[in-house]
Amino acid sequence: MYHKIWDHNALRKGFFKEFAEDINAKIEDRTREIAKNLIKLGDSDEKIVAATGLSLEDVVVLRSQLEM
Repeated sequence: MYHKIWDHNALRKGFFKEFAEDINAKIEDRTREIAKNLIKLGDSDEKIVAATGLSLEDVVVLRSQLEM
């Protein structure tokens, strides 16, 4: 009986961890898309960092990718 409970809890925790990782990846992708749009609108790097929570380095990389 305890084995079934342990298996159930282990499976549940693993499932939720994987689900949370997928959600976080989608949020990060969406945040980068927002940052790209702000770059295209001409906002400063500092404004984009404040609005999205991305690092300044991430914003600089995104800006350089858009300029290519």
